[in-house]
Amino acid sequence: WTNLNNAANVWIRGISGTSVTDVWAVGLSGGRLHFDGNTWTGPWSGTGTTYYGVYAASPTTVWLATSGGAVLGP
Repeated sequence: WTNLNNAANVWIRGISGTSVTDVWAVGLSGGRLHFDGNTWTGPWSGTGTTYYGVYAASPTTVWLATSGGAVLGP
């Protein structure tokens, strides 16, 4: 386990990963965070959409579930 330095103040609603070096966390206000085994980074959607779920099917295929019921993917 590692502590998340949540400087962006993202309220996490879902987390999924394919390995210890590929973990995604999603949450309020378009928050999307990725963990590469060393560092959490925040590729933001820029939409303000709340994400309630995430499913990482592979390192290159990640699906998101929004507050409006939409499922977003590749």
